[in-house]
Amino acid sequence: MKEALKLLMIDDSRTIRDSYEIVIHRLQQTFTVEYAIVGTADEALNRVNFAAQSPYHIVCVDIELLHTSRDPSIISGEDLALRIKEV
Repeated sequence: MKEALKLLMIDDSRTIRDSYEIVIHRLQQTFTVEYAIVGTADEALNRVNFAAQSPYHIVCVDIELLHTSRDPSIISGEDLALRIKEV
């Protein structure tokens, strides 16, 4: 039985998000992978809040984050990373 691995990847670049798919495919050879790949801070926060009872093992965040969130306190990927860490 493969060990479970839960991942969240956040990046506004379609190229980077497509690259994450390649990484996921490789990880699936070793792990049972549950994952989400999103392009906005709001999508990421929704995923993290929804998964609060079963948190992600690994979160990859684009530090130079894309578009701002509806949450005015999140204006960069670093802000998003700190918020995810709190949850």
